[in-house]
Amino acid sequence: MHLFTTSVLAACCLAGGMFVVLTAGTASEKTRGVRLLNPGEEMAPIAPTHLEPPLVGPNGAPVAAIRVAVADGQSGKLDGMTARDAPFEIVAPGANPDLVWDPTSHAASIGRTIIAYKVEQSDLPAVIDRTAAVRGLKDLSASKPQVMRVSPAAETRHRGDKVEIDVENVANRSLVLFNIAGDGTVQALYPLGSDARILDTRTYRVTVQIREPFGTDALVAVTAAQPMDQFEQGIRQISRFHSAGQALRLVMAALPSDARIGLVTLSSVP
Repeated sequence: MHLFTTSVLAACCLAGGMFVVLTAGTASEKTRGVRLLNPGEEMAPIAPTHLEPPLVGPNGAPVAAIRVAVADGQSGKLDGMTARDAPFEIVAPGANPDLVWDPTSHAASIGRTIIAYKVEQSDLPAVIDRTAAVRGLKDLSASKPQVMRVSPAAETRHRGDKVEIDVENVANRSLVLFNIAGDGTVQALYPLGSDARILDTRTYRVTVQIREPFGTDALVAVTAAQPMDQFEQGIRQISRFHSAGQALRLVMAALPSDARIGLVTLSSVP
């Protein structure tokens, strides 16, 4: 899903698949060679091909390789695939993969949850980056939690469902809100334009209406006691690109020490 956003004070628009109403705070116009491993066998991860430093997680160590399986076991269908930001290794479907790609349905899944539909082999590295970034952000959120609440509670959503997401205890704090879609696309949601950099409301609310494209989005809220100009600008610069790995890099590099991180996922099915 990608996001369309509006506000009670101003409208905003993003390319994509959910309709979001920001009903607290302010907003502005917004536009969303591989071989198969045997079970238990280890293999050196495939490293990114560009010259960026390794993608690191909250502990400062390079992120673990994402274990990717082809649903039908034919790993040759991933021949020639190279990493973007996150390293990966190919494993058998029964070897506890982190991500499974179905070459017939073109769905990418984590466990029983479909992360993205219509995923071609060439799209997988971006989905791998998304998997690594969301994992790292969840770990960081555990140590620097920003409370976010979702209602009503449901494992999956359907077309037309509305969901309210509250970012709590944000009075006198800055907020940077962005989305990581299932295909790894990052979308800056707040602030943009003349949006207030310091909020004067206790709770910031986002109301989401589900529509296609379906899959699993991760909405990330970062708050701090002062404006996060460098981080905010970085998120805007990578917005609308398959840049989930870069989003994690920004979080690790540009946040003040008092920052809090919240993350909620929304899964939808056709």
